[in-house]
Amino acid sequence: MSPRSDEQAARYFHRIADEWDAIYAEEQGGLNGLLNRLFRKDMWLRYLWVKELMERSPRGSVLDIGCGNGIYSLALAQLGHKPILAMDLAPAAIEKAAAAVTRAGLTDVIRTEVGDAFFGDFAGHFDVALTIGVFDYVGDPLPALRAVTARADRLLATFPRAETWRAPARKLRLKLRGCPVYFYRRQGLTDLVAEAGWRIASWTDHGCLNCLDLLRTDA
Repeated sequence: MSPRSDEQAARYFHRIADEWDAIYAEEQGGLNGLLNRLFRKDMWLRYLWVKELMERSPRGSVLDIGCGNGIYSLALAQLGHKPILAMDLAPAAIEKAAAAVTRAGLTDVIRTEVGDAFFGDFAGHFDVALTIGVFDYVGDPLPALRAVTARADRLLATFPRAETWRAPARKLRLKLRGCPVYFYRRQGLTDLVAEAGWRIASWTDHGCLNCLDLLRTDA
């Protein structure tokens, strides 16, 4: 997420960092488990989508943009990808990610950092970048997508679909919590990624999510 347009989202995720771990738990009981199975199944499916793609990919470096609690970075490190830079604008999220990396004994593989992975001033080029659940909260996605072309050769990205019954409900729910959210229609998304300098290697729909495997057009 970019501080140029999404400081509200960064503050929101800083506040809810403790809630975020439960979303990716494979087995949950009670009300939270029921809600996750009903309304957050897509989030688990996108996690499996990333793991499956990266398991079949050559091992290399990864930039995890909007890394949250670090679950994707940890999974890819365990598959043998390295080095990994996990970045997020929410300090509380990075605290949790850093603690998880330390517990896993992967501090030599994964570096965690608070910062803007789109427009921040840091060195390094990566084989793959991840923006999983990030463009939901980016008000002006074109500059951000373009910026990643200077960071990585390949991008795994998710975009929430506008043509679902859940989109209006989610927009209202997050508005009440002080967080903006944005949705994408298929043709508009196709045009967006092309204008930003990406070509679509594969497109998978997981429920309410568009999951895109993108390659730089000049690569």
